[in-house]
Amino acid sequence: MINKNDFFEKLVFPPNTDLGDNNEMIEKVWNIFERVVEKNDELAISILSNFLEAKNNIQIFPSKEITYQIRDKMVTRPAQTAYMKSMQAFEIKNDALDLDVLHELGHFYYDVVLENKLPENYANINTQIRTNCYSLKNTTFSYLGKQVENGKFSNLLEIICNEEEKEKVGPISDIISAIGIGTNSFVTGDKKEYYLRFHHRKDYYVKDNEINYKLVYDEQFANFFSLYMEGRYEDLEVLRVFYGDTWLQMMMGTLLEIDQKLKEKRENKINL
Repeated sequence: MINKNDFFEKLVFPPNTDLGDNNEMIEKVWNIFERVVEKNDELAISILSNFLEAKNNIQIFPSKEITYQIRDKMVTRPAQTAYMKSMQAFEIKNDALDLDVLHELGHFYYDVVLENKLPENYANINTQIRTNCYSLKNTTFSYLGKQVENGKFSNLLEIICNEEEKEKVGPISDIISAIGIGTNSFVTGDKKEYYLRFHHRKDYYVKDNEINYKLVYDEQFANFFSLYMEGRYEDLEVLRVFYGDTWLQMMMGTLLEIDQKLKEKRENKINL
């Protein structure tokens, strides 16, 4: 794992600058890393251990509520946790969930390390896996303490859509929506309509009738990354059941490629 002193030395903003004080946010991120390491997953530990290799001058800003004027109206933007792609930097709010910080870290790795590289033939793959969820599976299992009978997608949707805690179902809900290109409502064979609480809107993925598949994959991977880093294997198994081995292998392939490229960066620095 990264040496804590090195972690703070490279990420804490110098005093007396216009960047502000981010010491508390760095402590927060470090504590999240430590909680991931405690789960003893070698791949997760390897990826976090090489975090500082991803790019020079990684910046993490404390997020604050901002009030600004649009024409004659004052608008307040609440504090948020986000990966700011244009700057390749983070802003993190004081009460950010581990899940949200890890999600944004997934965006960061996919952008900075893989340069938003899509798996080959991804548009067709996403179309294929989207149809998988509706077919009955010869399996009955429990998810969040409730039964999913014969792999019915409607059973899964009912569980997810009735759960109000983002920490429990936010990532899996957002993945289902992203695979559906921003779909947030489903009408299943039982004629019931289900609404996903946690999702990105369709207009996030589609502009001028053109689907941005890099964003579609980016959101799926960021959610997968947060689940994997937290050891949420039950969620990942549910996604495998409904979307197939292809989906899970694709996500794992991206994770392994990130790990390999980070190791190569580290080796190249050592060999300079």
